[in-house]
Amino acid sequence: MVDFFIFIKEQQKIELILDSDRRIYGVVISVIGDRVTVSTDQKVILKENQPLEVNTYSDNGVYSGQSRVLSYNWEYKKRTIVIEYPKEIKHSQRREYLRANIITDFELNVTDGEFEDKKESVITGKTRDICGKGMSFYYSKPLSQFSNYSVKIKLKGKEIYSSCRMVYTKMAVFEGKPQFINAFVLTGITIDDSKFITDECIAFHLKKK
Repeated sequence: MVDFFIFIKEQQKIELILDSDRRIYGVVISVIGDRVTVSTDQKVILKENQPLEVNTYSDNGVYSGQSRVLSYNWEYKKRTIVIEYPKEIKHSQRREYLRANIITDFELNVTDGEFEDKKESVITGKTRDICGKGMSFYYSKPLSQFSNYSVKIKLKGKEIYSSCRMVYTKMAVFEGKPQFINAFVLTGITIDDSKFITDECIAFHLKKK
């Protein structure tokens, strides 16, 4: 088992995953015994003993552990969460699967049918999150797993092209309206472009407070 204490310490950037749609980013302000106190500028609905996943990020991969909420304080300018010292620590060097909530422009080309029945359309929008191997976004309707897709992602002045495949679509609420999360895997992305996105995701997590 990985010794998580090496990687979780005061001033460490940390991510608390409540579920697939709710994540808290913060900074560790103290580690005392089996209690880790995290400072954050986010305010979400929590419950004591609520289970969560804990992630920290480093140049050699992602460290993840299981924890639970012990207490929280939402006083203005002093939002803190106390979690149990993480257990079941795992280390992954598959950094290309590190996801970040980076919002950036994309163009998704959709092709249905073939020959004389071929129909093409373009969906433009902003990503919900991305990683070196995939992306997701909100859209007003679910997309089909039987269509053919390719995408252009615009990130930090760079245009990244790839064929892609639908992974899932599910209903969600975005900005108070019913929407659908459509998630894709980038099947044709180059190694260099995947590394570029991954590096941006790592930088995002390291800078996020």
